[in-house]
Amino acid sequence: MESNRAASSAPEIAELVQEARVAREQARRIESLPEERKLLFVLRISGILIGLPAFFVQAVIAADTPCPLPLAPAHLLGLVPHSEGALAVVDLARFLELGTTTVEAGTSRIVVIRSDELEAGVLCEQALGVHSAGVDEIDRDYVVHAGQLTTYTTFECQLACGRVASLDPTRLLQAMQLRA
Repeated sequence: MESNRAASSAPEIAELVQEARVAREQARRIESLPEERKLLFVLRISGILIGLPAFFVQAVIAADTPCPLPLAPAHLLGLVPHSEGALAVVDLARFLELGTTTVEAGTSRIVVIRSDELEAGVLCEQALGVHSAGVDEIDRDYVVHAGQLTTYTTFECQLACGRVASLDPTRLLQAMQLRA
């Protein structure tokens, strides 16, 4: 019986080893960047470019229709299957009082973010990938003002894709947990 259990966990171990290799490689690349550069995962929500520190982004998945939860706040769209469980999907636009996220087939995505024990899927109109912001592109003056956006903004920066408001994912996830 034990041998069957060990054999069935071999693929799981191989997957974990591969994930560890990928994480080590990402850490090596991050360490090789000059300290003044920030890696941001950029996404579009209600026409606004949002940046999240790339370290907090766990995955980008197709925007499935979430299974709604009764009596949930408006920003909590529901649950979708993810990994070996369920993932809460949040409309960040609603949460930040920016309107609602427009879901379009082919471009809409769910960006999975995690900070400590908190995890959520953020519905976005478009995931634009990882961008590097240099110290000369970072601005502490906020130009992008809308809803509650500035409450969670740590800095803004001008990138090739446009003006990006970088948000604090830990504070966001904590606030969503408190308001859920």
